[in-house]
Amino acid sequence: PRETVPPPAATSTVSSYPPASSLPSALPSGLETQPPPAGRRSGSAPTGSDATGTPWPVALAGTALACLVAGIAVEPLASGPSLAVTLAPAAGIALAAVLAFGRRTLLGVFVGTALATLLVARLAVGDGAFGAEAAAARPALLALVLAVAATVQAAIGAWLVRSWVGTPLRLDQSREIGRFMAAAAASSVVAATLATAALALAGVFAGLPQNALAAAWATRWIGDVAGLLV
Repeated sequence: PRETVPPPAATSTVSSYPPASSLPSALPSGLETQPPPAGRRSGSAPTGSDATGTPWPVALAGTALACLVAGIAVEPLASGPSLAVTLAPAAGIALAAVLAFGRRTLLGVFVGTALATLLVARLAVGDGAFGAEAAAARPALLALVLAVAATVQAAIGAWLVRSWVGTPLRLDQSREIGRFMAAAAASSVVAATLATAALALAGVFAGLPQNALAAAWATRWIGDVAGLLV
């Protein structure tokens, strides 16, 4: 009878590599990947600051100071009961601050514009500017209205720029330049209309020539557009 030869025993392939846990770390001691600190996401700005890393108090104070200085600088151009100017650099500063540091800087826009309006109203009366007496008669109301208008303009302008142009701003193409100019013109319409209408309802234009209201609206719109483009 034939002898039955048993099949060879199955051999298992054993890896010659040591377990991963026994391998030395590829990084020097102390440089291993560590989780981000509590209260901060990986790759994000520190808590209490914007995307640029600027602390919020610094951004707010800087925005308010810049709007204040810019508003006082153009005081010789102010005229009419709304103290409108043909060039308002504070409008461009406010928009740049909101785009760079975020919506929290709108408070700085409000404070800086209100303080600048109070000071300019006093200076305009001393210079004998047209309609300055009407502005100085209600300085608190004027400061409140113009500060709200400037804040709304900065907020709407930043939203339009982000929607129509995008960020970060490059403005290296004619299409982007055209859209930015359209955003500046549109946001300035809102601010000029809001400020002029509120002052008219408050009776600031009472006793002035009939074209004073239209002149104030046009001057403020032109000044804000110029300030945004400059």
